[in-house]
Amino acid sequence: MPTEKQNTKNEIRKGIAAIRRHMKPLKKQLTILVVLGLVSAVANGAVPYITGRFFDALINISLHKTASFGSLPLWAFLLALWALTQLIANNADWIADRLRRWADVKTHMSIQTEGFIHLFQLPLSYHKNSHISGEMNKISMAGRRVSEIIRTIVNIAPQFLAILIGITLAASINLQMAGVLLVGVILYVLLLIKILIPVAKIDSAAHRTWNDAWN
Repeated sequence: MPTEKQNTKNEIRKGIAAIRRHMKPLKKQLTILVVLGLVSAVANGAVPYITGRFFDALINISLHKTASFGSLPLWAFLLALWALTQLIANNADWIADRLRRWADVKTHMSIQTEGFIHLFQLPLSYHKNSHISGEMNKISMAGRRVSEIIRTIVNIAPQFLAILIGITLAASINLQMAGVLLVGVILYVLLLIKILIPVAKIDSAAHRTWNDAWN
């Protein structure tokens, strides 16, 4: 007899396979989202570095130390670079947000459509022994949960990449400061995992109870 742990692993494998299957038709859109995420991560990660250099340039002016980049004073070049970086980051985030919303709705509606088609193709004997409202609720919940998982993956990946870029830039300035930031990120991730595991179990139990109430 399979243990509860084995059953959980099998359910996770089936869930991952289902998510990959529903992500496959969105391969082009997800690729664009990855590229936009990389652009956003690099731009957002560079903003604090450019800001720091800009204030360094202003401090140097007060100390009567002038510097330039080409024909522009260094502070003016850094200010223009900061504005350009912010423009790129904001536009990349805006386009990615619109595309994520489209992919979210597309995934949700695709799962519901497939589920309803399958439900309508089942023999009448099945419908005599099942609660149609409960079945439709399961299909709707499945679509919502899968789309939420895909959206979460797409949202989190660029954020962690931006953090990694920020730590790398910090390391170029001060290794000790970068080490402190890295330790903080690791502690945050460990704490997040510790919090999310019991929450996920509670959510799973609530989901089963909700489904049972509809049947």
